[in-house]
Amino acid sequence: DRSAVSERSYPVGAASGSVRVLARPWADVLVDGTQVDTTPIGRPLRLAPGKHEVIFRHPQAPEQRRVVDVAPGATITLDVQMDIRKPPEVGPDGSP
Repeated sequence: DRSAVSERSYPVGAASGSVRVLARPWADVLVDGTQVDTTPIGRPLRLAPGKHEVIFRHPQAPEQRRVVDVAPGATITLDVQMDIRKPPEVGPDGSP
């Protein structure tokens, strides 16, 4: 249900805020369903005030989701550790 994400708790036209995203080792970053960049990102993301869903994706890790409420002029930092799944070790005969 995305209704909680799109609801606005600040007046329309209020100054934007910033969200700094950090992910180890790296992740594609989506905001409200749209991919915006891949970490590392050298600058904070400028977002309209209100609630936003931030998704971190890495092909070898479970997706991580955060909902942030961006206040006008504020900076929020999201720092995530992606839980990388290592492939099983394979023996010389191809068996695990």
